Amino acid sequence: MELDRLDGSEPLTLDVGSGTLAEVVAAINDTANETGLRAATVQVAPGSYRLLVESTSTGAGEDFALGLPGGTPLLGGPASVQPARDAEIGIGGSRSGRPPTRSPTWSPA
Repeated sequence: MELDRLDGSEPLTLDVGSGTLAEVVAAINDTANETGLRAATVQVAPGSYRLLVESTSTGAGEDFALGLPGGTPLLGGPASVQPARDAEIGIGGSRSGRPPTRSPTWSPA
């Protein structure tokens, strides 16, 4: 399996054994691989499981892609991907990527 950090660096190749879901999770979570990711299996129906992978860091620069050499989809199926992004805070209908300046006179309603 290949992990592409989408930052211009070479993809990291992970040994996933025969490619079972448990082996993929173990390879991603192995601290020796230094993936910067955490993985888990999620039961979506009786006897049906999906792979959940997320970055251990936050922000827009933490995108990644997982696949097999040659671009084959991981685990042979489609992926639901949520791109990394910076947090936004909404106050009074406006949004900002920066937290507001705190005021000692302001308190939440």
